[in-house]
Amino acid sequence: MFPYYCRQIKVKGNHLYEALTIYVYLMYTYGETLKQHTGELYCIADNLDKISKRTKIAGITGGATTVAGGVAAAAGVILSPFTFGASLALTAVGVGVATAGGVTGASAAIAHKANLESDKKKIDQTLNDFNVKYEEILACLRFINEGIEQLKQYHLEDLQTYLTPRKAAKAVEMAIKKASSIAAETSIKASGMIEGFALGMDMYFIQGKNGKKVKKGLESALAVKIRKLAEDLDKGLSRLVEIKDLFT
Repeated sequence: MFPYYCRQIKVKGNHLYEALTIYVYLMYTYGETLKQHTGELYCIADNLDKISKRTKIAGITGGATTVAGGVAAAAGVILSPFTFGASLALTAVGVGVATAGGVTGASAAIAHKANLESDKKKIDQTLNDFNVKYEEILACLRFINEGIEQLKQYHLEDLQTYLTPRKAAKAVEMAIKKASSIAAETSIKASGMIEGFALGMDMYFIQGKNGKKVKKGLESALAVKIRKLAEDLDKGLSRLVEIKDLFT
């Protein structure tokens, strides 16, 4: 019984130590990338707000210019019999101004579409990569929590006696003492946050020729939703960093 007891401590303890080592490695490997991804989401949200504001301003400017050009052109035609054609210049200017106004509005619309289609692809890519890396870290953390639960049945003195090397024994002992903090993984699942975000996405997008695009007028509302997701993912990532810091 005694050799079996000793072997169980060694096997389970070393498995837990290896998992702790892998967790720290994954956090160092993926941590900065995950932080960049949340930063990208904030940038996308800011971009949506800018697009919405810029498009509204361009629409107003372009519309006003078109109206002004139309008035000038009409005035030139009306006055031409009395000015012997001099007012035709006014007509030409008016047509040019109206055309410029139309171009302003059209350019804004094209830029608006290009930016939104780019943002949709960026959102998908960012969330997919974030979720893959984040869930890999959580899988390791779940293994750590299971290992801690299994080792709780043993006395700490026995862990210190039979578990080698010494640094493994110290790491396992620390993990058991900090079990309540490490168990936070159950409340910081990125997949749940991202799935919740995705469920409400259909109302913001319509199908375009080159893929889905944001419905006109909903850019700012979508920006709020993306920014909230970025904040939630940031909080979860901060908790993972805190757990890593327990063992470094």
